Amino acid sequence: MKNFVIILLVFSAIAKVNGQDKVIAGWTFPDTYPTVVADTGTSSNMGQEIVALGTNAIEFENGYTTKAAQTTGWQNGQDYKAWYIEANTTGFDNITLSSRQKSVGNAPGPKNFKIQYWIGINGTVEDVPGSEIVVEDDWETGFLNNYPLPAECSNKPHVFIMWIMTTNEASGGGPVLEDGISKIDEIFVRGNETNSIEESQLSKFVDIFPNPSSGIFNIKSEKNIEYISVYNINGAVVKEAGLNKKSYEIDISCLPKGNYMIGIKLENENSLMFWKINLR
Repeated sequence: MKNFVIILLVFSAIAKVNGQDKVIAGWTFPDTYPTVVADTGTSSNMGQEIVALGTNAIEFENGYTTKAAQTTGWQNGQDYKAWYIEANTTGFDNITLSSRQKSVGNAPGPKNFKIQYWIGINGTVEDVPGSEIVVEDDWETGFLNNYPLPAECSNKPHVFIMWIMTTNEASGGGPVLEDGISKIDEIFVRGNETNSIEESQLSKFVDIFPNPSSGIFNIKSEKNIEYISVYNINGAVVKEAGLNKKSYEIDISCLPKGNYMIGIKLENENSLMFWKINLR
């Protein structure tokens, strides 16, 4: 096997919080032109949207500091109706979730939620242990503060996170009615940026050559390759392929010259592994 410098992709436009924690994806719904699209985080997450499953259309009204997303139509939504988002956590571990929820006093929405997640488009939905949330007519009771997500949410291109109703009870008592309002705000998915991986741990499995290349990179592995993603310097996926074989030829000659990262998911490995490549 050839020796390669192995580093993790450094994402741009990431806000720092406590220590090494960084915002991977965030929705703050600013007063000026609030939308369902993430407004902070890595560039690969800036196009992600928040969705209200099974409810009426999302609107934007008064929130914790600026606007908040809100909907009606939560009646009879136990174990079905929910808020959900998607985040690309590639290059990050120790993933946490923060959010604030509120139920409007004169039109109370659901009182009880829990967090669920799934990995990949066709992943299995799982509960986040101990993540039950009680929501009242304030922004503090339903505050989820850097709650740790399961380890398998680390370093994945597609992580889905859902706030799902667990009962039909409204925050003011009685059942949730059609005009009951649920608000959500200050959503942040955070993680620790993984700084490096020992070359000796990876080079024994995978070889990428030639590197640099004018466009075609050959990939050979001792294990089956499940899929490959190519990222530009801003963290955006520019090419990907689903595989189930030990060798592959990837052609990125149509892309601008420069540095890229190849993320490779090997069979029976829990996360992506990364190689820096140069297109000349």
